[in-house]
Amino acid sequence: MAVMTTLDEVHRDTNVLGDRYYLTNGQGCGTIWFASLAEARRFRAIFGNNADGYHSGICERCACHYSISDPEQAKYPEFACFAWKEEQKEISRKLKRTKLGKLMKEAMESCEFRGHEMGPWRVDFDQKRALTECRKCGMMVGVIQNPPPNDISIGGRAVAMSCSKIEQVDGVEANGTRI
Repeated sequence: MAVMTTLDEVHRDTNVLGDRYYLTNGQGCGTIWFASLAEARRFRAIFGNNADGYHSGICERCACHYSISDPEQAKYPEFACFAWKEEQKEISRKLKRTKLGKLMKEAMESCEFRGHEMGPWRVDFDQKRALTECRKCGMMVGVIQNPPPNDISIGGRAVAMSCSKIEQVDGVEANGTRI
């Protein structure tokens, strides 16, 4: 019998094979499995709470999500979701304790504070920089590990402005004015 618990938004599945940790709901390609709680937390810190196959849009480009009779099925590779998740986990491992990873985490926290729902990071390890954009409004944020003199490490509209697609909450619009 499997025992499921939740620790800090990371789910834990304990069964005869041992403990495994996952993000999201534990069903289908939206779930990303990890060997340790630390790895899952690190992944979520860098990529945010919505880093999965569904939110990334990768599921729309995976043959497994189409019927064999659907013409779309032949256009895409099978198990693209799995390959994408493994690639994202590898990026997370490479960024462990690096300045670029810390900058990405800081940028993600700032964007989520402003109501953005950021997409997956596009990381360029050679140039030591990364870029992502909000799924709702399209505002971008970029980080550069070693910026030129008189430049900044974290920049973009998403860290400076609230998400323009935020629904009106408590009588306050996205720009902060009262309704």
